Amino acid sequence: MKGKELTIIPDVHGRPFWRSAVQQASPEGRIIFLGDYLDPYPWEGITPGDATSMLREIITLKKERPDDVVLLLGNHDMGYLDPDINFCRRDHLGASRNRELLEDNLDLFSITHTEEIGSTKILFSHAGIGVSWLARHRDVLGEDCFDPDILNDMLHDDAKRRILYGMLAEASFIRGGDVDTGSPVWADVSEYAEGEPLIPGYLHLFGHSLNESGPVRAGQTGFCLDCMCAFRITEDPFSIRVLP
Repeated sequence: MKGKELTIIPDVHGRPFWRSAVQQASPEGRIIFLGDYLDPYPWEGITPGDATSMLREIITLKKERPDDVVLLLGNHDMGYLDPDINFCRRDHLGASRNRELLEDNLDLFSITHTEEIGSTKILFSHAGIGVSWLARHRDVLGEDCFDPDILNDMLHDDAKRRILYGMLAEASFIRGGDVDTGSPVWADVSEYAEGEPLIPGYLHLFGHSLNESGPVRAGQTGFCLDCMCAFRITEDPFSIRVLP
C-alpha cells in the first residue's frame, strides 16, 4: 500500500471540519472516520439535531463510496444502540431517532479498521485497544493472536452483538467507570500515557480524548487525534499531517 493516501477524521460531534478534508482527499485514497458523530458540546453552538443531520450526510457519503469510506463507532454513537455503553452527554429527546438511524445502517459501521503502509500495520479504533482490556476478554476473543476484525464480526452477528456491547461498556476509573482500563470505545489516552500498553504489532490511531492543542502521544505506538481537525498520511505512517 505504498503511496496510498489515508484521510483520518476524528470525533465529529456535529462539526463540519470533515467536509473540506473529504473534498481535498485523493479519489484513490481512503477516508477513515474514528467515531463519535453525535452529542455535540453545548458551548460550540451545534444542536443535537445538527449532529444527527450531519451523521445522515456522512452515511450518504459511505453509501456513495462504500470501498473508500470507513465509519467506526464511538461511545457516543453506541450509547444509542445500548444506553449502558454511554453514560455521559446524550441527546435524550432525539434518542429514538438516533437509534433508528444507527440500527438501520449498522452494516456500514465497524469497531476497528486496519491498514498497512510498508511494514507498518495501522490499527484504527475510537479509543485504542489496551492489553489489559484484551486480557479480560480472552475467553471471547481467543487465547491466540488477536485479530481486530473479530470485534467487527461480533457487531454484525445477531447472536454475539449483546456480548460485544457488554465488553465495550467498560470504562476505567478515570472516565467514571469501575475497571482499571477502558474498552476500545472508552479508554482514556491518559491510561496509555500512564503505562497501559496498547496491543503490540500496530501503530494505533484513535480519538475520544479531546485535546484541542494537537495530537497526544500514547506510549511508543499510538497517537490520540481528537483535535477538532482532520489528518492525512501518505508515505510515512508516522508522519501525520494536520489538514487546514
